[in-house]
Amino acid sequence: MITYIKNDNRVIKIEPNPFRKPNQKIKMRVKRMNGTQPITNQEGKVLYKEEEPQNLTRIPGTTKTIVPMRTVHGIKTGLDEFVFNPYKDEERYKFDWAEKLFKGKDKAKLQHLLEYEYGFEFDYLTSNIPNEISPSNKENKKFFEKMESRVVLKDNINFFNMANPVHRINFYTLLASDEVASSFTELEDGLNQKAGWFVSDDVEKEKYKLSKIERETKAAAALEDLKSHENAIQQMAKALDIEEANELKLSSAKAARMVYDYYNQNEDCYSRFIEYYDIWKDPARRNFIIASAELFDYCKYNVIQYRNGKYTWYKRNPNGPADTFVRTSKFDMINNFLLDPAYQEEVQMIQEEFEAKLR
Repeated sequence: MITYIKNDNRVIKIEPNPFRKPNQKIKMRVKRMNGTQPITNQEGKVLYKEEEPQNLTRIPGTTKTIVPMRTVHGIKTGLDEFVFNPYKDEERYKFDWAEKLFKGKDKAKLQHLLEYEYGFEFDYLTSNIPNEISPSNKENKKFFEKMESRVVLKDNINFFNMANPVHRINFYTLLASDEVASSFTELEDGLNQKAGWFVSDDVEKEKYKLSKIERETKAAAALEDLKSHENAIQQMAKALDIEEANELKLSSAKAARMVYDYYNQNEDCYSRFIEYYDIWKDPARRNFIIASAELFDYCKYNVIQYRNGKYTWYKRNPNGPADTFVRTSKFDMINNFLLDPAYQEEVQMIQEEFEAKLR
């Protein structure tokens, strides 16, 4: 929420987003593995897959220039918001236009408040900037026609001195863009996933560190609980679709390391692990995790085919063409097929087909 502070003299920090991912998807070509051995085709050639790298490092010294975005209503300056008006009860105003806009009014446009505070001419901070500036306009440019309206952010801590008019206007412009989140909480909650930077607050960051410790403690306890039950940690690794969990005789220690690495990747992975652990803890829902692990194996051995987001199984029919069963998501395949009492005969056939491939 944008606020106006009269005679603001704060120094505000804007830091790089620690969760940032590149806009352009980066893929690595890696070998498909079965345990420690690469998977090959019938011709003996190693099969490869594409993966997104989990950790990327930006080159030190990287900068980005933020330019106010143009919309059908003008450029997006961040100054068109109506905010608390501290000048509503003034007895005398420095400019004639100010009394008309401020007198007795609880809110005023941020643009006009800044123009009044700094003694700028009326509409100097306007967002109504034409696409092309003719030569006759160059002598008396508005602020957002000047180069100083462009903000350069370093891939490091950026300081904005709010007592400096240019810094202050630049700050509001940044808040109006998708490039800067208004708080660390906004990043953590996933409300602005495009943001490359965020407005830093030391108290807020400290709270995040404490919550992170709590999350790590919760995840570690869940991991130990799974390890204490036979096959539970292996089933969880497969239910989470961890590619490396494709070993049939996956050890508990190896599965635990895979799950640990998984939930430490990012917030989404952590949330998914906790969600699946909560399902596993509930005896009434635990079969979902078991069936999810079985589905992982069925797909790895091509008993059930997974392509383009769909799961397909072909039921052999000795008297004619195979019957085709298609489900459009993992949850659909598990809840409406593998765990559906109406299809247990088919599920038994899938299990027999899977066991035959293991012989």
